[in-house]
Amino acid sequence: TADRDANAAVNVLSRGLDHVGVVHPERTPSETATATGTDVSPVPASRVMEQGSPALNEPAAVHERVSRAG
Repeated sequence: TADRDANAAVNVLSRGLDHVGVVHPERTPSETATATGTDVSPVPASRVMEQGSPALNEPAAVHERVSRAG
């Protein structure tokens, strides 16, 4: 019943926001490093780049290029 209640709350919130005219921006994927290995391991926040980040246009750091080649 908790899932049903949570879903109902999301639906009520969504309808309320639609009623007052709130517009949600489209979600765009971000550049994110992937966790490697078989264990579920977190990706460090320093490896996640926000949309429009100047880092997306910069070449990879030397240590990253070396580690990828090896």
